[in-house]
Amino acid sequence: MVRIYETAEEQLSQEIAECTNSQNPVKSRDIRSNDYIQKKLEKELLAQGYFYERKKGLYRDQSKAKRLDAEKIGQILMAFYNDMPGDAKNKKKTIFEDKFDDIFNDNLKAEDILLVYKLYEKIEKSKNKKYAKMFQMNDKQIEKENFILYASYYILYILKKLSIKNSITLNLSSFNNIWSLYSEALKLIKKFVKEEKKTGTSYYSHATFFKGNKLKNKIDDYFQK
Repeated sequence: MVRIYETAEEQLSQEIAECTNSQNPVKSRDIRSNDYIQKKLEKELLAQGYFYERKKGLYRDQSKAKRLDAEKIGQILMAFYNDMPGDAKNKKKTIFEDKFDDIFNDNLKAEDILLVYKLYEKIEKSKNKKYAKMFQMNDKQIEKENFILYASYYILYILKKLSIKNSITLNLSSFNNIWSLYSEALKLIKKFVKEEKKTGTSYYSHATFFKGNKLKNKIDDYFQK
C-alpha cells in the first residue's frame, strides 16, 4: 500500500513528513533538515562563510574547518542557551525529537551559533592540548586533570553563567570577554569534582559524575549562592 499527498505548500509538506514518521524509518535529523529554521540558518551561516550541514555530508566537498554539523551545533546550543549540558552530552538524540523546537527556535540567528561554536572550538583545542600533556604526567597528576576529557559541555554552561554574573552580553562581539573566563570555569569544575570525590558514598568515576544533572545542580547551587 502507498499513500500519496500532493501539495505545493512547503510547511504542510513538512508537517505531513513529521506526523507520518512513526511508520517511516527515516531518521529525525533527515526529517527536520527541511524545516524552515534549518534552511534559514544554512543561508545565514553561508553569508558568514560557514557551511551548515542540516543533512549529514551536505557540504562534504568543503573545508572541514568551515563545516558545521547540525547535530553538533544542536549539542552546543543545548548546553549553552538551553541550560542542558548533561543532556547535550548524553541525550543528543532528543535534539531532533522533543527538544527540537526549544533549541532551534525562531529567535536563533547565525551569530548566536557562531558564538557558541567558537567557544566550543576553543574549549576542545584546550582539552586536546591538556590531553597531549598527560602523556608526560604521573598517575597522580593525570587523576587530577583528566576530568577535562568529559567537561566540554559543562564548561560552556559555566561560561554562560559567569558571563551573566559579570554582566557580559552573550553575543559574538563579547567573545574575548567571555573566553577570558575559561580558567575560572575550569577551576570551578575541578572544585566540584574534588568535592564529589570526598563526599561520594560510592566509587567515583568521571563517566558517572558527568552524566545526568548532578553536576549541573551543583553549578546552579553555586551561582544561586
